[in-house]
Amino acid sequence: MRRILLFGSLVHPSAVRDLPEASEAANRFQLGILRGMLDSGLQSALAITGLPIAAVPRPRKVFVHTSAWSLGEGIDIVAPGFLNLPPVKPVSIHMALRRAGLRTAAGADAVLAYNALPGPGSAGLAVAHELGVPFVCVLADYSARSPRSPLRAAELRWSTRIVRGSDGLVVVSRHAIEDLGVSLPWVKVEGGLSNDWDELPKVEVMPKTIVYAGTPTFAGGARLLLDAFRRIGDPGMRLVFAGRGGLETEILAAASEDPRVQVKGFMPRVEMQRLLASGTVLVNPRLSSERENRFNFPSKILDYLASGRPVVTTLAGDLDAVYRRIAIPLSEETPESLARLLVDLCSRPEGELVEMGARGRDFVLSERRWGSQGRRVYDLVERVIGGRRP
Repeated sequence: MRRILLFGSLVHPSAVRDLPEASEAANRFQLGILRGMLDSGLQSALAITGLPIAAVPRPRKVFVHTSAWSLGEGIDIVAPGFLNLPPVKPVSIHMALRRAGLRTAAGADAVLAYNALPGPGSAGLAVAHELGVPFVCVLADYSARSPRSPLRAAELRWSTRIVRGSDGLVVVSRHAIEDLGVSLPWVKVEGGLSNDWDELPKVEVMPKTIVYAGTPTFAGGARLLLDAFRRIGDPGMRLVFAGRGGLETEILAAASEDPRVQVKGFMPRVEMQRLLASGTVLVNPRLSSERENRFNFPSKILDYLASGRPVVTTLAGDLDAVYRRIAIPLSEETPESLARLLVDLCSRPEGELVEMGARGRDFVLSERRWGSQGRRVYDLVERVIGGRRP
């Protein structure tokens, strides 16, 4: 395979911090796929990006100018300018990305899109059709929420057309295939681990410290964890949130009332790794009751496990059975149950906690590298290319 175009939200890793709406997890997912495919034989990739910037009036930036980056490893990124006004923003991004794709399409064997979103996803599908090459959609953040407005209903219909127009799908949950009722070539790729976890950070473990890293949302279980911590009376316990957005205001208010709660906000990758490796217990409290979690995968759990620390997780979505063995499952998603489990774990000998963490680290280092995950995407794209050949 010579070259692919990826339509999505990928930016240079150094630019994530300057874009409040950018998701580091989404950025790493897209970059991981491309790097894994390059390791598998792909010659080059061009990422065509709809910059993750909120529509006015929040940033009050009506027109977003063109940006471009080169990662120097066979990956180039271009982010065409667009009109940043709702409700024309998705249409403006679609048109800008479509033009950029057609201008730079020479030699492309396939088109990928990160999520079936109006804008990047629809532009990718349009460019693939005009080039006559396969289109593969990566459903990393599929949402099944019922539309609450005519605009959202229109966007959902648009997204459904993108999925049904695909030649293949990459999903993080088999439920997406089942519920969408599509019969396409597909592969499940939960995410991947990069090489920056090969060596553990040299840090001391903080006693009785519970860590949550990622966007603190209700569906992600941030409020469940906060409510559980409120039930723990031990003055020596600490709860650390690292991430921005979501329920950040609510968590800041809790921190102002309880000095045991700390809010780190956005952290550079290296600092986040050090925090994870120093936590007593890391928690993924994503709620099974939230329908959107049926189709998603908590990518932070891979970093959690790679840190070598014990991980508490719910079983929301389509977690493989192996996670029940290498992590500590929270089967009853209540504040009381979570509080009891955290108190119990924080009272155990450090040697026992190290042994728990080592099982998870060994698994993700051997089974969830981006090299092998990207290979699976590469093989799927090769398969759909072969299926279209006369």
